[in-house]
Amino acid sequence: MNSSGNVLFLILIAVALFAALSYAVSNSSRMSGSNTETEQASTQASVILSYAVGLREAYERMKIINGCSMYDNPSLNNFAGDPNTYPGKCNLFDSKDGGGAIYNSFLATNPIFTTATPTGEGRTISFQSMWVRGIGMENGAEAELIIFNIKPEICKAINKILKIPADGAGEPPEEDSPYEGGFGGPRTGCCNDSNDNVTIGRSFGADNALAGHGEGCYKADRAGITGYHFYSVMDSY
Repeated sequence: MNSSGNVLFLILIAVALFAALSYAVSNSSRMSGSNTETEQASTQASVILSYAVGLREAYERMKIINGCSMYDNPSLNNFAGDPNTYPGKCNLFDSKDGGGAIYNSFLATNPIFTTATPTGEGRTISFQSMWVRGIGMENGAEAELIIFNIKPEICKAINKILKIPADGAGEPPEEDSPYEGGFGGPRTGCCNDSNDNVTIGRSFGADNALAGHGEGCYKADRAGITGYHFYSVMDSY
């Protein structure tokens, strides 16, 4: 009888150990998967930030060597369109005469994007004339690179790298649709407090965590769809 009891006891211990081991393996797999997703988001965030640096450097070369600026171009295509269709010394992507930046680095099928349409114009990348609060001259002309509708986890990773704090819910700062601005020359008085929709770093009548940051990621609504968008100041006065 004692022998049978001991066997049963050993079996119960074995079952308990097996259950504990299964739980540990399962939990480890979940943590490993989560860490992998976090690392992927961080890597993709670094790619976007590096891309912005490359564009700024190309723009500065074009500005110094060719005497061009974003504000010299009445058309977005003349500045940032397909260099084969819109060649010229003031096209950021013209490798022969212009800035020499790589064109179409982020197609809409790129895994950094959500499934939402990049913008109403079908672009993933655009350049807007706006003002980031605390950067450049108040209400002065400013031009931003905008990369629309990136995945929220990448947006958060960008701000983490840049040390831009999230809100209480862990979300990026929310903006009043600032990318409704528009590409073009200096906008006189474009960015006062009553016109927040062309101002980054201010929303709902108060400055937010993006004020004073030359680049970062924000959350905003466009045509009823909430998206996460990266910006980087290309030029400011």
